[in-house]
Amino acid sequence: MLSTGTLRSGNTQSCGCLGNENRAMLSRKYTWKHGRAPSKDATYRSWKSMRERCHNPHNPMYHRYGGRNIEVCSRWDKFRAFLEDMGERPKGTTLDRMDNNGNYEPSNCRWATSMQQGSNR
Repeated sequence: MLSTGTLRSGNTQSCGCLGNENRAMLSRKYTWKHGRAPSKDATYRSWKSMRERCHNPHNPMYHRYGGRNIEVCSRWDKFRAFLEDMGERPKGTTLDRMDNNGNYEPSNCRWATSMQQGSNR
């Protein structure tokens, strides 16, 4: 807590509230995307991981996806479109391509359990 003398001297512009407000605003700006907290949103994380596997040669799984020319449909460049097509990720599922040689696109993807994915080889 600052003294009133410090504020009056001009050596500071705020009692601390301004810094708290700025930190809160920056936190919302950089943490929240599309109305979601990416680190806590399973659907968003699945979308981001799918894109990383297909587009980032430094991703450890790239050789199984982008390296095999598995692509993400252009509609899914936007998370909002992915969410419209796939819906929320149900608990206990992950994103699955029904045809393992096919691309990530609405007609080839589903939310599947590990048991369903295990039989899809």
